[in-house]
Amino acid sequence: MQVVAVAPDLVVANFIGQHDIARKAQVRAQPPVREDAIREGLERVCEEALRLRASVHVPRIGPRLAGAAWPVIEAMIRQELLQYGLEVTVYNLPAPT
Repeated sequence: MQVVAVAPDLVVANFIGQHDIARKAQVRAQPPVREDAIREGLERVCEEALRLRASVHVPRIGPRLAGAAWPVIEAMIRQELLQYGLEVTVYNLPAPT
C-alpha cells in the first residue's frame, strides 16, 4: 500500500486489488478482481486510519471492470473497517463515458 499526504489533513492510500481489467469480448475463467488483495489493502487502510484517527472515504471499488460483486466488497468493508469504529463513506462515482 502507498500512503501519500497531499495536505496537512488529507492522506490518500492506494492499493492494488485487481490484475488487468475485464473486457466485454474476452471470456475469463477468473475475474480480474483479487479479493484477497482487497481484504489485505483494507486491513492496512484500517491500521493507518486508526493510527491517524482518520475517517475513510472510498469509491465503490470492484464492480465494473474488475468483475467483483459489490455485496462481497461491501462485506469486506464492514469486516475490515466498520467493526473497528471507523467512519466510512462510500461514493458512487459516475460511469465512464
